[in-house]
Amino acid sequence: MLSGDGSLYLTYSNGPGPQPVTAGSVWKYTPATGAWKNISPSSGNYGFAGLAVDARHPDTVMVTTLDRWWPSDELYRSTDGGTTWKALNATAVRNDSTAPYVGTRIGHWMGALAIDPFNSGHVLYGTGSGMWGSTDVTAADRGRPTHWTIPAMGLEETATNGLIKPPGLPLISALGDVSGFRHDDLTKVPAKALTGPKFTTTTGIDFAQAKPEFSMRVGSGGEQHGAYSTDGGANWTPFAAAPTGDATSGSTAVSADGATVVWTPEGQVPFLSTNRGASWAAVSGLPRDAAVVADRSAASTFYALSGGTLYASTDGGRHFTARATGLGDGQLKAVPGVAGDLWIAGRGNGLKHSTNGGASFTKVAGVEQASGVGFGKAAPGARYQALYLSGTVKGVTGLFRSTDGGSTWVRINDDQHQFGGSVITGDPDMYGRIYLGSYGRGVVYGDPS
Repeated sequence: MLSGDGSLYLTYSNGPGPQPVTAGSVWKYTPATGAWKNISPSSGNYGFAGLAVDARHPDTVMVTTLDRWWPSDELYRSTDGGTTWKALNATAVRNDSTAPYVGTRIGHWMGALAIDPFNSGHVLYGTGSGMWGSTDVTAADRGRPTHWTIPAMGLEETATNGLIKPPGLPLISALGDVSGFRHDDLTKVPAKALTGPKFTTTTGIDFAQAKPEFSMRVGSGGEQHGAYSTDGGANWTPFAAAPTGDATSGSTAVSADGATVVWTPEGQVPFLSTNRGASWAAVSGLPRDAAVVADRSAASTFYALSGGTLYASTDGGRHFTARATGLGDGQLKAVPGVAGDLWIAGRGNGLKHSTNGGASFTKVAGVEQASGVGFGKAAPGARYQALYLSGTVKGVTGLFRSTDGGSTWVRINDDQHQFGGSVITGDPDMYGRIYLGSYGRGVVYGDPS
C-alpha cells in the first residue's frame, strides 16, 4: 500500500490464509533511497495481513497479525512510518451489545483493515466472526484507550447448516462458527447463541413433530458435541454420554414423538438413543455417514438416503433395510404430519417424490435441478402443504413455491434477489413465509408481497 509520501508498505504471510499461517513480516520500501526495511512490530509463529495507511497522515500505518493464536491476534499502530509501534488490544474497550454472541475479544483471521480517508480516528477491521470499528483510534497516540463497537448491522456472512421451525415456536438456526440461534424476533439480533453447551459449529438439528418443544442438535468445537432442549430451544442440556469417544459433527434426527434420537457422527455409522443421550446403540443396515430422517407422523419409522439407495426402519431406527435403489444422492425430507411422504432434492437429478415410504419415487416434471426443498403451511383452500424449492424449473433458476403438490410452480424471487442456498423451510404457522439458509450470507426470510 502506498502512503502519501510515496513509501510502499507490505504485509507478508507464508500462506494465503486464513490458516495455517506460521510466519510473516511487515516491510517498507522508500523510493528516495531505493531501500527495503523490515519494520515488523513483532515476530513469532504467525503472519501479518491487514494493512492501512492514513491518507491524511502519511507516516501513520496500522497492521494486523494473522493466526497468532496465543495470546491472541493483535492490532498495531505506528505514527512514525513503522519505526515504533503500539499494540492496541490490551487497552481497547469493546462493546458487543449489537451482537452479544461475538464477545469482546479482538477476533481472529484479521485480514482486512481500513482507515477512513476523511476521518483519521475512524478505523474498521474484519475478523472471522464479523467486524470491529472505532471512531477514536487516535486516542492511542496520546496513551489513551480506544473504543470499539460492532458496526456490521445488515452484513452477514455465516454459513447455514440447518433450519427448523417447530409449530408455534421460533425459528432455530444451525450455523458454522457461531453455533446458531433461536430467533425470537426476526427483526432483532438474538441476545445469545445456542448455549449449554455452545458448539463452535452446529452441523445438525431436528425437532419432534408431535412434540415440537423437544429438539436436538449436534456439532463440533467445545467440550460437548450433542444436546437436547425441552422448551423449544431456549435452553439446552448436553447429552450425558456420546456414542463413541470421538463422536463429533454429523447429522441428527428426532422421532415424531421425541422418544428416539439418532446421531450420525462424522465418519461413523448412525447411533440411536431412547433416553436422551444417556446411552447409545449403533443401528444396523446403514453405511457410514448415512443421514437419517424421521418420518414426521409415524414415530417408529426412519429413513436414510445413501449412495442412491433409500433405506427404511419401522422398529424405531434399530434396523434398516433397502427399499429403493438408483435414486442418486441428494437431500431427503419428510413431509410434516403425513406418514410415508418423502421428497428428494437431487441436485442435477431433479426433484423426486414418494407417497409410500420410499418404496418408489416419481420424478417431478419440469424441475431440472433441485438444491433444496422445504414445507410450510398450506395455502387457503389447498389440500397439500406449500412446497418451497431452490432450484431450476423449466430453465429458470430461482426460488419457487407450489401449492398443488409440485404440479405447478410459481417463482417467488427475481434476478436481483438470487440468494442461493440448499437449506430451506417454510413456516408451519404462516402461509407464504419462507426461510432460506444461503451460501455464506446468513438466514434470509421472505413473505408474499
